[in-house]
Amino acid sequence: MHINQLSQYDKMMLEVDQMPPGYYVVAGILSWLLLAGFLVSPSTYASMRDSDVLDSTNKVGKSLMGSVRNVPLLYIASFICLFATAGLGWLWWRWQHNYIWVTRYIIVPTLTNSAMGLISTFLNVYSMQDGQWSITAIITVSIIGAWFLASCVLFTFYKGLLLPSLKDVRWPQAN
Repeated sequence: MHINQLSQYDKMMLEVDQMPPGYYVVAGILSWLLLAGFLVSPSTYASMRDSDVLDSTNKVGKSLMGSVRNVPLLYIASFICLFATAGLGWLWWRWQHNYIWVTRYIIVPTLTNSAMGLISTFLNVYSMQDGQWSITAIITVSIIGAWFLASCVLFTFYKGLLLPSLKDVRWPQAN
């Protein structure tokens, strides 16, 4: 079979097989960095469980809710997430024409990592923080939730719309 007789889907599959391995490694490292940032963020929430400084005016309590337990760790987690986001964005831009690769190595890992980040955040808030939502917890859930929502939308778009349309188009067989 000649390459021109292949469907777009088949051509993308061949391209995935012939892609330099460095792209797989970079995609894997960036996905793990994104997950690391998602999992480190919940450990920066300030704990109010053992606090004796709450007073009747609740001013101290409100300021404590906005505090962060480990500021350097929060900066590291934020930097890791931003770096991974930029890298994954570059990989998407580089391979956007190959829907199969983008789905397998960018969208699906991001979807699963953001789901794990959300689970980790909820577990932290409801187990370690006794259900008390600090400002950093709210920001973390908002950011990871946005990642999760965007990943769900992209997964649905690629798997539900783009890829099936490519599978349906076949070129006639040559005799």
